[in-house]
Amino acid sequence: MAVRMFVIFMLVFSGAAYAGAYKCEINGKTAYQSKPCTDGKQVILTKSRPTEAELDLGEQYSEHIRLSKFVVRKDRVGYFGDIWFSYKVTATNNSDKDEKVILTYNAVDKEGFYIDSVILSGTIPAKSYKTLTDSNRLKPDDYRKIYQWVLDK
Repeated sequence: MAVRMFVIFMLVFSGAAYAGAYKCEINGKTAYQSKPCTDGKQVILTKSRPTEAELDLGEQYSEHIRLSKFVVRKDRVGYFGDIWFSYKVTATNNSDKDEKVILTYNAVDKEGFYIDSVILSGTIPAKSYKTLTDSNRLKPDDYRKIYQWVLDK
């Protein structure tokens, strides 16, 4: 039994050293894994701070919080044809105290009309950063209409 637990531990945490790991909060419990969380909230744990190039693609959210580029990835098509997608942004906090953020990104079409929105939230540690991520689904027609994601300030 101890050998099995050691092997599982090594598999989970050895992958985290070389690639992103996921810290998942499911029903109030925290779990670490190498794959995205299927339920609940997740945080991607990365090896390093965002690069200046990544931050240059983002925008200033508040006096102390800088956001990287908002990234969306199509994950899969669900049983009923809905398109599941994941999204993430890294927030860097230059303050001496922790900062809470609530970010709303609106999906808009080419004419600027609203399609849907997603929300990311979390506490960004002082003088540090945190990648916020989640997933959602849309009907295929709505997903195809998305032209860009706009941060709602």
